[in-house]
Amino acid sequence: MIYSTPFFPSRRERRVGFATLTALVTLAMPIRAAAQAEQGEFSVLPRLGAIDFDRASSLKTAPFLGLDAEYHINRFFGIGTAVHVARPNTRAEDFLTTLTFGIPTSGDTTFFFQTGQAITLLEGGLLGTLRYPLGRFTPFLTGSAGYYRTFLDPQINRGARGWDGASYSYGGGFTVRFSERSGIQLDVRNLVLTDYERQSLEPSLGRNPNIFFEEDFNLPPDNKSSVNNLVLSLGFRYVPNVGSGRDTPVEADPTRNQRPAAIR
Repeated sequence: MIYSTPFFPSRRERRVGFATLTALVTLAMPIRAAAQAEQGEFSVLPRLGAIDFDRASSLKTAPFLGLDAEYHINRFFGIGTAVHVARPNTRAEDFLTTLTFGIPTSGDTTFFFQTGQAITLLEGGLLGTLRYPLGRFTPFLTGSAGYYRTFLDPQINRGARGWDGASYSYGGGFTVRFSERSGIQLDVRNLVLTDYERQSLEPSLGRNPNIFFEEDFNLPPDNKSSVNNLVLSLGFRYVPNVGSGRDTPVEADPTRNQRPAAIR
């Protein structure tokens, strides 16, 4: 008799699948026409959400704040900048240290410690966005390239420590417009951090490792030079009035609404 094992997708695969399904359902919904961003306009997008870090990064899932600023070259394409700030905690179980008291020949006691800390992640770069306006709902693809920097806890590490490297991201989502100048945006992105230094997250810097009972503890995942992190975010998009005249239409005849001069 042959048994088949059912397939259960991972949490990351379920999240990506849900985001893709949401985008497809949105595109299939009936829509009506609405105003879109015009050529030469700027938009700002405060964002918040969560970053599901790669397991090899030894960082736990954490909330983040972000800000996108974009210049719309035309209705379909825009360029700008994107910034992310997060403060995740490390996975303490990946950084095991020991302290041994006593004399090994006559009896000793070994204590095992999981050492974790909170770090600050700052990432930013230049982005490009390709849109396909469909009335109120606008699906889009986006990509960026930039730089990131980590800041470790100075008290735990006895001084300022951290590292930096190049970063890039890609993803997509959709925007729902409330008016000509405001709307919400939902997107999912894959944020890649290169030159990643997971060993720098260990406060003990490799001192006093577990060499006695290695089989009793789970080993951390293998190191990776680049880690892929899933970013889910919800933002509020606003197009400020920078003198384009969209909110203050000008009459074709400038004298049409002028009052007649008073007769003295």
